[in-house]
Amino acid sequence: MKAGAYYEWVNNSQPGNGDSNGRLVYSAGATGSTGNYFSDALIGQLSEYGEQSPNVVRDMAYNIFEGYVQDSWKVNNRLTVDGGLRLSHLGGWYERNGVGMAVFDPALYDSQAPGTAFRGLTWTDINPDVPTSGVEVQGLFWAPRVGFAYDLSGDGATLLRGGYGLFNFHDAQGPYSGFIDLPYGVTFTNVGGSPLLRNVPNVDPNTQPGINGAILSTDDQQPRTQSWSFTVQRRLPYQMTLEAGYVGSKSDRLLNDGINNLNVIPLGAMINDPTGDPLNYVPYREFGRTLPVSQHTHYQNYNALQLLLSRASSKFSYTASYTWSKAMGIRGGGQGQTTQPAGDIRDSAYGVLGYDRTHVLNIGYSYLLPTLDGSAGLKKAILGGWQFTGVSTYISGAPLQPLASTGVNFGIAGTGANGEPLASSTFLTGSPDIAAMPVLTCDPRDNVSGDQILNPSCFALPTPGANGNYIFPDLRGPAYTNHDFAVFKNFPMGGTRKFQFRASFTNVFNHPQRFFDDNTNLRLTYTNGQLSNQQFGVLPRDNKYGRRIVQLAFKMYF
Repeated sequence: MKAGAYYEWVNNSQPGNGDSNGRLVYSAGATGSTGNYFSDALIGQLSEYGEQSPNVVRDMAYNIFEGYVQDSWKVNNRLTVDGGLRLSHLGGWYERNGVGMAVFDPALYDSQAPGTAFRGLTWTDINPDVPTSGVEVQGLFWAPRVGFAYDLSGDGATLLRGGYGLFNFHDAQGPYSGFIDLPYGVTFTNVGGSPLLRNVPNVDPNTQPGINGAILSTDDQQPRTQSWSFTVQRRLPYQMTLEAGYVGSKSDRLLNDGINNLNVIPLGAMINDPTGDPLNYVPYREFGRTLPVSQHTHYQNYNALQLLLSRASSKFSYTASYTWSKAMGIRGGGQGQTTQPAGDIRDSAYGVLGYDRTHVLNIGYSYLLPTLDGSAGLKKAILGGWQFTGVSTYISGAPLQPLASTGVNFGIAGTGANGEPLASSTFLTGSPDIAAMPVLTCDPRDNVSGDQILNPSCFALPTPGANGNYIFPDLRGPAYTNHDFAVFKNFPMGGTRKFQFRASFTNVFNHPQRFFDDNTNLRLTYTNGQLSNQQFGVLPRDNKYGRRIVQLAFKMYF
């Protein structure tokens, strides 16, 4: 029986994002610009000016206390069982100076209160009952673990193993540092429209509160992961071993700092007023276009069949592994896409994750030829002491939708049937916060041939005021295949000394990998409502990367 305890204190202090004297943000391209940042500033031409006050030191910390018990029982000669329990106090991030962090409490929201009252927001400095961490994190988290090993055959040739474990872990600092700004009175303003440098002294930095985020008042969780496995191992003749196993995991209570805006304009709200003021349609007007409130609502899971065949010997060894898996979870708007789906994010955004790879096959081998020690000198020198090694890899294609730089909607752009601009989702969804998604009229994987990976006829514009499919079928890019090979030749020089020649070949067959150009081949561009991008869904022949690399080496061992 074992037992233990653990304590951790983490402190993090860092300066804020501005300074009390303000900051300049400018770029080339404004009217009257010279095309050079420095010379633009010299002539008093800016594209944007921003000022923030005051400067904030984000002095934060958290505490961890943990204890555990574990034991192992040998039930009999064939069965061993392991068990344990870890108890953890995972204290939330807290502000060490007593001012506190911003908390959003819907029960405190009063639509009739003055806008300067930050309706629904509170923190320690204005309400001592609010902890400096914003919310009281759950006091104790428990994490059981259990495992077993059973000798099915009784002679060690066939083993059955399994286990389950629950693992709680602490949030990274992530968005928490931004929760301090509002309680410290951070305000800021940004002036666009090519302001002139001489007008900078007239800018008032106190015109807008610095709301960089808050945490929901009822959120007392920390992330956790559950994992489990079930494996059968069989010893085979010729020094071979075969394993087959099911491996799974689930992570939940994950912080939704990627999609967490409570001020989303509802679907269809602006369909009859696409150029109107969006602030007329947000639930909490005084917070502007965004009210970023974080809580632990996201989740993901992984399930896999894993096979392994291996042989270990002094002369010929190899390993062949295969994994058939699926990774699913809540995903954001995609690279370059800031809008989010309509409805409950936990339902509408659940799909295949960007790092999912359905099939992964790896084969590695090493073959040491006989040294021919008893042969004649010339025969031994030429034919003896050779060694061959190699690795071959096959990985099925990556998911296209969650990885596309054009966004989860493949960058709908152009003009609709009435000439309306499609780049602004307001004209299609009635909300600038909800991405306009295409309607899928068929499975885009069907009826394709040659270099056409996606069927463009399966994509259509949504009816204004409605929306299409946020989660597409499992669309994949090209698979990855690679072979590496190396050959060694050893020349004995007496005793332990030897001279070795090596030749290594990366991508030995010089097989390049093809890839999509997102901006061309994964972009839905329409002209008057008709798809005008003829290259959509086509895998370009000229987009390739990877080449054979040969390395030669000589080594002396002594």
